[in-house]
Amino acid sequence: MLNFLRQVIFGQGRKVEVPVVTALPEAPPRTPATCVLSAHSSVTEHTPFTLGGAKAYQAAIAECKTGTLLLVEPDGKGGFLFRIEGGPVVGKITSRHSMAKNMAEPFVVHHASINCINSTLDQSGLLPPPTVRVVTGHKGSTWSPLPLDPKPFYPAEVVGESFYQQDLSDCQVGEPVRLFHEHDNPHDAKAIAVVSVRGKTIGYLPRDSWLRRPLLKEKKEYSAAIERINYKGKFLGIVITVRLEGEEIGTRPFTSA
Repeated sequence: MLNFLRQVIFGQGRKVEVPVVTALPEAPPRTPATCVLSAHSSVTEHTPFTLGGAKAYQAAIAECKTGTLLLVEPDGKGGFLFRIEGGPVVGKITSRHSMAKNMAEPFVVHHASINCINSTLDQSGLLPPPTVRVVTGHKGSTWSPLPLDPKPFYPAEVVGESFYQQDLSDCQVGEPVRLFHEHDNPHDAKAIAVVSVRGKTIGYLPRDSWLRRPLLKEKKEYSAAIERINYKGKFLGIVITVRLEGEEIGTRPFTSA
């Protein structure tokens, strides 16, 4: 449980009580289901992310399949290009991307591959950009892939949590969460709410999350739990892990924060 003090501040003629975090829960050590960490635990399997530049790389994206191995190359501007081994570039990230600093010196990329590919054309008649799986580590670290778990855990960063800080502050790492499709959500008809064991919304899966397709369109069963709680700027943020087995996603009406 998070421990809070109450700090009173004054602004714009109002007195506001602001929760001040004095302790954050520590996540229990957990090895990603698909990799072995080095002895000094300096290897990280990152949350899958979406590449940019899809319009320029349509022919290459059409060649991709889930698991396709990629080579990562610096673009000379602080960003990186992702290329099929022995083939063309399928996407890129710029120097402003949050992953760029995790792939530059003193880090090395141990593994990069296509995590999810969608062959359905978007409204512009283009193939959507792929999401990729990347494993990085400090120079000198080692990484060995294991056979893929048929039901691996997938990390998913939650968005919109700044509107649910009080309910999020009641959560603990390791607690299960449930996912609900809010079909009447006025902002997104495919919105998937993340709901705590107390029945409170604590955020949403991102609009570009590849998990929306298996959960909503393919009706895959799932189970999910809180992986990490930490700060995103001045707000608490949350990462959950999702396993594609368990129960079907529920539905419930949208409730304004």
